[in-house]
Amino acid sequence: MAKVKEDYIYRSNANSLKEKVKTMLNNVKYADTMFLVNDQIYHTSSHLVAVSSTPLETMINTHFEICGDREIKIRNIKFTESFNIILKCIYGLEINLTKMNAAVMYEVLCLSESYELVYF
Repeated sequence: MAKVKEDYIYRSNANSLKEKVKTMLNNVKYADTMFLVNDQIYHTSSHLVAVSSTPLETMINTHFEICGDREIKIRNIKFTESFNIILKCIYGLEINLTKMNAAVMYEVLCLSESYELVYF
């Protein structure tokens, strides 16, 4: 029998996974946690958020221990869009930086540092 010189590795379609994850963001059907930012509610997966950000994981766990609900109010965010962009980053979705307002961009950068998002 001939010896194989390299490993053959199966790689699933990454685009398919991206589409599935895109469907999950802000979708009540797939969410177990809600973040209330200003007047906007974002439906999220606590597991995905927690593995992406230690500070958000702590916030989620503390809230669940103390409160009986799944709605977490996020304070001190000026632009609602900023938190949406943070969630897009966590979910691995595309973010158009060219069209982003400079003030929103600044807040996103501050939030990404606060939430310890190493991949932003």
